[in-house]
Amino acid sequence: MVNDEPYSTESEGDSGYNKVELLGDTAGQEGVAEEFIYQIDSSSGDVISLVGTDVSLSGFTVGEDILTFVDVDGGTVTTETFADSVTVSASSINDVTDIYFAEDNDGNSYQLSVVGVVDETLDSMDVSVTQA
Repeated sequence: MVNDEPYSTESEGDSGYNKVELLGDTAGQEGVAEEFIYQIDSSSGDVISLVGTDVSLSGFTVGEDILTFVDVDGGTVTTETFADSVTVSASSINDVTDIYFAEDNDGNSYQLSVVGVVDETLDSMDVSVTQA
C-alpha cells in the first residue's frame, strides 16, 4: 500500500491489517483493512495525546478499519472507559467525529478528527485501547 501522507508510517502486522501510525493528517484507502494507531498517555488520570499535533483521519471505513489507542505503561484508561475519558463531538453537518484530549504538561490539548464518520459514542467505529 502506498500512502502519500507525509506524517504516517505503515507496516502489515500479524492481524492482517495494514498498520498506520497516526503522526499527522492521514488518508486511509477504501478496500484495504487498516489499523490506525494513535499514541496516548493516561497515567495521570487524564487522557492526553502523545502525537503533539491535531490529526485529521479521512478514509476510515466503518466495518473494515480499526482505531487503536496505544497507552503508556501505567496508563489507566481501557477500551471500555475510553469514550467517557475524552470529549467526543460528532457533527452530521460536517460529517466528522472529533475526539478531544486533555491538556498536557505544557497546556496543549490536541484532537483527532475522523472525517466521514459521525459517531458521538464511538460505538460504530472499532475502537480499542492497548498498553504499550
